[in-house]
Amino acid sequence: MNNFVSTKLIFGETQFSHRGLILLLPSALNLTLVIIMEPILNAILARTDNPEIAIGGFAISFGLIGLIGLPQLRVQHLTLIFLQDTYSLRALRIFVIRLAIIASLITLIIGITPLSTLIFGAIFSTNTNLQNEAEISFLWMMPVPALMIIKMYLYGIALRIERPIIVWIGLTTSVVSICAIASALLFLDIQGSQIAAISVTLGNFIELGLMLLSLVIISLNFEKSGKHIKVTQFELTKFFAPLLIVAFLPAFSKPFILALVSHTSESTLSLAAFPLAMGIFTFFTFLVGGLTPTILALMNQGEDLKKITRFSIRIGLVSWLFIGLIVWIPSLSNFLISDLIGVSGRLHQLTLVALKILSVLPLIMVIEQIFAATLLQHKQVKKLVFINIGRLASLIIFALLINFFTVLNGATIGAIAVLVTLSVESILAIIFGYQYFFNPQVQESQG
Repeated sequence: MNNFVSTKLIFGETQFSHRGLILLLPSALNLTLVIIMEPILNAILARTDNPEIAIGGFAISFGLIGLIGLPQLRVQHLTLIFLQDTYSLRALRIFVIRLAIIASLITLIIGITPLSTLIFGAIFSTNTNLQNEAEISFLWMMPVPALMIIKMYLYGIALRIERPIIVWIGLTTSVVSICAIASALLFLDIQGSQIAAISVTLGNFIELGLMLLSLVIISLNFEKSGKHIKVTQFELTKFFAPLLIVAFLPAFSKPFILALVSHTSESTLSLAAFPLAMGIFTFFTFLVGGLTPTILALMNQGEDLKKITRFSIRIGLVSWLFIGLIVWIPSLSNFLISDLIGVSGRLHQLTLVALKILSVLPLIMVIEQIFAATLLQHKQVKKLVFINIGRLASLIIFALLINFFTVLNGATIGAIAVLVTLSVESILAIIFGYQYFFNPQVQESQG
């Protein structure tokens, strides 16, 4: 009898893990798509007549487009939490359209007014050629923030109703179309950053169109639900407004840390080594990045939080083991950093040191996402704001204390700063989310 029960539990866990991975993989890939696509587009731009200007102009404009479209990730969370029936679907649709219009107005104001000269000329301190390149590529990408916001709403629907195939369709379409359009424009001898900008815009339009087609029949079936849970625009706004703060606060961490790195010893090498280490770390731990929407989707399907937690920790352990093997086994780290990426000498050493520090983070990040998702499920968004304020405060304190660590190089200091801030965020998430995590009525907020 005990063996039968044990076998049943193991089989159940295996089934659940398989189901979780089916949701996690497209969520994680969606969040890392920019990391994958940007170097591909840069490789295409490198074949233009003036590659430095083209790559630089696209990097500046794409960064600003990403900042305007930053609420997109929180739109996905909003959809996963509030989507219950026909009425909530309609309310969310209206809210997302309004948000997309606001994003479009912001890009329009920047793109067609003298504000663009101020941003690309004064703030980014670019020369005339680079400024013109950035302005042109920004004009081509003005629809992108709105498209990203609407796409994430659709992604949220797909995950909420457990149709990850729709996310796969969107991701595949996006990658293939962007690469194909960029290659075609290069073949037609189109020059400059507009190659990447046009490709990104058209690729997003094509992806959005296919996703809408894929969701039509499924959405109609979903709307046959007999539930009618009233969700007002005020309630959505009240929930979403703090999430915007939660989205923007961490966005300041990266430039803040890079500023720290630039004022330390070996700053030039460190400014190359630290982003390189972060890129490698993000690439090999991409599954961890997609846990929050996956956890929310599973919670909204009525799954047991303990089972979700075990699944999440297993993902963290696998990621931790994977990145650990790469950075702590010399033959693997040498192959990756030296042979594959082509970095050698002191830059190799600094990159590896930063990676070793970052390698302890996967489980810390998993714990934070479990408790943050629990707070989101209970609609405790203000607590998430306090957590992120605490994270930013820890970074400022670290910066004030940095004089005590002047013997360390910039790459090491940058990696420690990331470790400290994410650890503080995880601890605060546990403190604020403890009572909700251990609340036996964890699905009460769905009522």
